[in-house]
Amino acid sequence: MHMMPGRMLVLLLLAGTGYSAEHNITLTVTPALFRGPVSFWTRTYNGSLPGPVIRVKQGDTLRIRLENLLLQDADGNMNTFRLPNTTNLHLHGMHVSPEGQADDVFRRVSPSSVGEYLYQIPPDHSPGLFWYHPHVHGSSSLQQGGGMAGAIVVEPSDPATIPPELAAMSEELLVFQHLSFHTDGKYQDPNPYINHLNVVKYSGDLLDPRPVYQFPDQTPEYLIVNGVWKPNISMAPGEFKLLRLVNAGVSAFLELEVVSDDQTAPPCDVYVISKDGIYVDSPYANQRPLLVPGGRVELAVRCNSSRVYSLGSAGTAPYHSQLEENTVVYEGTIAQILITGPPSPPMPLPGHLPGRPPYLADLTNSSVPLSEQFGFMFHTTGGPYPAGPPYPPMFINGQPFGGEDAVMVNVSIDSVQEWMVSIDKDESGSSNHPFHLHVNPFQIMQIGSTPGEGMLDMRVGEWRDTVPVPHFSPARIRFKPDRFTGTTMVHCHMTPHVDLGMGAVVNITQ
Repeated sequence: MHMMPGRMLVLLLLAGTGYSAEHNITLTVTPALFRGPVSFWTRTYNGSLPGPVIRVKQGDTLRIRLENLLLQDADGNMNTFRLPNTTNLHLHGMHVSPEGQADDVFRRVSPSSVGEYLYQIPPDHSPGLFWYHPHVHGSSSLQQGGGMAGAIVVEPSDPATIPPELAAMSEELLVFQHLSFHTDGKYQDPNPYINHLNVVKYSGDLLDPRPVYQFPDQTPEYLIVNGVWKPNISMAPGEFKLLRLVNAGVSAFLELEVVSDDQTAPPCDVYVISKDGIYVDSPYANQRPLLVPGGRVELAVRCNSSRVYSLGSAGTAPYHSQLEENTVVYEGTIAQILITGPPSPPMPLPGHLPGRPPYLADLTNSSVPLSEQFGFMFHTTGGPYPAGPPYPPMFINGQPFGGEDAVMVNVSIDSVQEWMVSIDKDESGSSNHPFHLHVNPFQIMQIGSTPGEGMLDMRVGEWRDTVPVPHFSPARIRFKPDRFTGTTMVHCHMTPHVDLGMGAVVNITQ
């Protein structure tokens, strides 16, 4: 199968009337030839890169038939790259069950077989932007790094809950995928697995990417948007547009900015509306949002001057000095923003945003007994590590991932948890591991030693599901497990890190 970059397929799952509906879709995993600034053979959902956008509503039932049409597989040892053609499905950030046919990341869908997934989306699920990707331990880097990912939008069941000023904004849903085929600079030790070809080589993969570069004199690294390299986004002068952004890459951070090459150009207005699928309290200005692997951000953007701006990433944000030396930041233009046409009528920002659901109630003043407090410490070493085995240590609390039964912590429904998330202070060659918790979002209570201090574009009090961990400033977070029991995971969302062992199992009980 060949595929051409272009507009993403959107599955508008709006069948039925009333407050809920049942939707049945099929995601087919198959090899395809991606054509872009680099053309290469890879694995895809439904033959496209990225996969189709899935739109559902609060309270809906979502059935996904995952058809794995890949052929023979190759296994290997735990915490290595392996199982290139075995897959499954994870709904990143979704507040759904981790058991049975739902968001069980320990399930496997073998080659030439089918997995049936069933998700009951809570009627009070946070409306917002989420995404899906494979999560088999050992092959996540290969499959997601090759383009297997897609966006999920949960719409409110009652559109009237959206402020009219926000509803008036047209949206651009942009799935960012970082395709890297080199090992230069920071992409050497200790990050050789940002290079997709290294992951392919050491996964026992029989699907040869056979990359062909459109610009062979340039470094083979690309940030594609909805399958397109450096697309155009059109806006009218004075128009607010809602940019809904997903970082579906495996390792690179994005220090976002909207800028013009014309030094006399007035700056555009950039306001944060939502992070990780959860509305902030009210819109706030932020010219340099940080988007970590796995994270999402929704921005209201307005440019008043008719000219060309660029949405890009550059390691020059005010928080850049808080990043570790081996944290990879993508540098370059992501999309062109063309400000053309007659000026838009005045568009105000909403004075308020939709309130958060009960399972995201503020936990600032909650009392947390010692029995419900726990710590997660990431650890690796910085090498030098050439690509291939033996692989560097990738630990949480001194242990590599041990499989579904190796539970690191037990938590109970409705018991407020307080966790300290940190990087081993003795870790050499550190990077800012993005901490991700499945099923239940968490609230940031403290970063570092100063109350109320913010770091790395994190704000105390906000709700997230994926955050960068400062090296010498632990993050204190809280959450209250809601509704759903079962085994789930915490892990670093630099996907090669979790494939090599930087993950742990959390068991949620009644």
